[in-house]
Amino acid sequence: MLRGGTVPGRSAAARVGVTLSNLYRVLLYPGVVTHELSHAAVCRLLGIELQEVVLFQWPGSFTRDIVGRAYVSHEDVDSTFAVFGVAVAPLVLSTVGSLGGFLLARLLLFGALQPSNPSGLTLDRYVEALSGAPLQVSLPAMAALWLGASLAFTGFPSKTDLANVGRRLDRLATIRGSSKGLDYLLRHGRAELATFHTLGLGVVGLFGVGALLSVALDDLVFLLLLGAPVLLGEVAMGEVDRLPDRSVDQYNRLRRLSRDAYDGKTLSDEELAAVVGSLNDDDDRPIRELAVHCVYHVADGQPELLDDWHNELLTGAETEPSYRLRAAVLGALGEAADRVDDTERLAATSLSAVTSDHEDLVLQALPALMSVADDEHALVRERGTDLLGTLGRWDMADAGFLVVLSKAYAANTASRPSPSNPVGGDDEPDAAHAPTDKELVSRVVPPGGEPVVSAAFDRLDHTEWHLRSAAVEALGRLGESESPTAGAVARTLVRQLDDEEWRVVDEALNRLQKVEAAEPGATTLPTERVAELLDSDHELLRLGALHWLRTVAETDVDAVVPLVDAICVRLNDPEPGFRNKAALVLATVADEQPDAVLPVREALYDTLTDENRRARAHAALVLARLAEHSPAALLPELERLLQFAADDLSNGNLALVPAHLADEYPETVADSAAVLRPHLDSSTDATRVNATLLFSRLAETQPSVVQPSVPAIKRCLDDDNPKVRENAAETFDALATVRPDLAVDAHGELLALVSADTTAIREAAAGTVVSLAGSYPLLFEAHVGTLVSMLDDERLRNEGLVAIKAVHHGRLAQSSALTSE
Repeated sequence: MLRGGTVPGRSAAARVGVTLSNLYRVLLYPGVVTHELSHAAVCRLLGIELQEVVLFQWPGSFTRDIVGRAYVSHEDVDSTFAVFGVAVAPLVLSTVGSLGGFLLARLLLFGALQPSNPSGLTLDRYVEALSGAPLQVSLPAMAALWLGASLAFTGFPSKTDLANVGRRLDRLATIRGSSKGLDYLLRHGRAELATFHTLGLGVVGLFGVGALLSVALDDLVFLLLLGAPVLLGEVAMGEVDRLPDRSVDQYNRLRRLSRDAYDGKTLSDEELAAVVGSLNDDDDRPIRELAVHCVYHVADGQPELLDDWHNELLTGAETEPSYRLRAAVLGALGEAADRVDDTERLAATSLSAVTSDHEDLVLQALPALMSVADDEHALVRERGTDLLGTLGRWDMADAGFLVVLSKAYAANTASRPSPSNPVGGDDEPDAAHAPTDKELVSRVVPPGGEPVVSAAFDRLDHTEWHLRSAAVEALGRLGESESPTAGAVARTLVRQLDDEEWRVVDEALNRLQKVEAAEPGATTLPTERVAELLDSDHELLRLGALHWLRTVAETDVDAVVPLVDAICVRLNDPEPGFRNKAALVLATVADEQPDAVLPVREALYDTLTDENRRARAHAALVLARLAEHSPAALLPELERLLQFAADDLSNGNLALVPAHLADEYPETVADSAAVLRPHLDSSTDATRVNATLLFSRLAETQPSVVQPSVPAIKRCLDDDNPKVRENAAETFDALATVRPDLAVDAHGELLALVSADTTAIREAAAGTVVSLAGSYPLLFEAHVGTLVSMLDDERLRNEGLVAIKAVHHGRLAQSSALTSE
């Protein structure tokens, strides 16, 4: 395959060299096309999926840039026969075509396909016979010779073809090391083999097979001896290059490092320095190519290793003469774009690349530009006209261009004034004069963004799904920027839910959720379509619908209520995460409309035994909210819920149900204390939080029920979770009021909590201390210093004064008693 790039230097000699090189490549063009088409034909014949076929890439400047390479990309093949067939296809087809070209040239030059065969089998006799024949030199004859030579020389397997065969043969236990052998052959003998192949076909085509066979043994040996010094010289130079720090040694080292990076191994600072330093090797493009590949593998797997080399990589992206290698460097920067500090420089370099004439460079630069477009939106807008000019030029890049432009123009859309007609408002304008959604969005985007809106709307009906998806994403970004565009964009996105491609629908769902989150009330649920999506075979569509419903339910529960049954079905979804999301949506609905969820609580009970812990927890949360808002409906099922709580100590939300019921039915809930006592020592924070909450609510009305759990609640005063400590302190605060004897043993821990960081904990502990000081004043006599410190806290000052007075009165009472005695 022919490689392309830009040759550094602008001298006249350099331009002459590039021009001659390009003329050579153009002369070989028929052979190059045949070579690549033969690859493609065998792929089709063997059922191998073709990904891309490029036959020619004209350079930007014929005197400065080398003609781009031709290539065929196809899916990975796991068949030795198929790999070999694809690799040797050009050799077979080009050989046949070359022989045809030479035979045609023979016919045109000598006028006969078979000249008189002289006696004897010597090359000299053939030459003598043909030299006496009248030559008929003509333009068609020269064209036939050119075609035959072009096909013959390019038909020999390329470096990539031999490498593919070598790697495949390496997998066979009996042919280990084949890639090394083919690589050696390629480096030291491929040009000679291709030349001999061309000469052999030329002799056979022009003079016949007999001419080739007529070469005497001594003549053959002489010809081989003529080529031997050249071949031996190349081998010797190759071995010298393998010495330390020579080109082959450097090549092999970079290849090893590239493989290590691909395998996920961590390169040392010294190795990275060698790799990045090789990016500046102007004299050896293969070295730079390997270095770029290595950098890309590092960026793909361990981008943090390149944190100290971003400036060098940016310099490489700006100065690399080969546009293909420059594209690879930008691809590596795109993988690590979120770690690059100089986003302005990265944006400028990427913008320069995406407006170039090379599709590879455009596609590799787009990810980096997409990553920094939010931060550098002003710079992107400055080049907005250039970017808009590229729309429609590269089909694969159009999607990225739309996203970049939408990021730039959505950056401050919210600061723009609302259009004269409301977008999504209650008062609809007269239908005859109502602006379209496209017009409404165009009025609000910053200056220069109108073509972006137009391009996005135009691509909503494109035949390519990835462009429709990009248009949806672009419009969604405009709508989710908390701007007046939200309503118009939301209506447009809802229409895209009917797209025939599920990936477009998935993008529309994601963007609708984001628009609703940014601008509550902007979206309107199409109930029937959402119900269909909840039952879709595509997992992402079900998940997207659940995300959107949860966001809508936070501000407009009534819109979600008609879909409760469809949401409930998802509690049995095969994906655990989806069951969890469905429970969360129902919990949001239950907060505002508990009556809508009460009929489906049997499905919630089934979910309490789900294998997924989060699904169980959120199902219990729904039941807890039902207990809070409709306690009478849940009270008859308390015993059943307590059984679940006894079996699942990790589900802290189960304790919330009796905790909420305790406010209305404390006596009925009292039996739950024994069941939930083990929850106080659970390893799950939520379980301990909710268990202590239950005991804090039972403590004032049912202190005897709480009594057996006092030691465990006392331990909770030292819990790492502040909410657990707060609930435990509130429990002792309630006990100190009605049964101080149950709380007195915890006075030391409570005194320590009056200086806690959390205000709620300090207040609960201070309340308990005041109550206990009133009942056991002498117990706190030794802790007056702590009580005095409470005076420094404005929130605890009153409690501190009351406690100090209680201690003082207790001491006076004791003195009076002693005096009386």
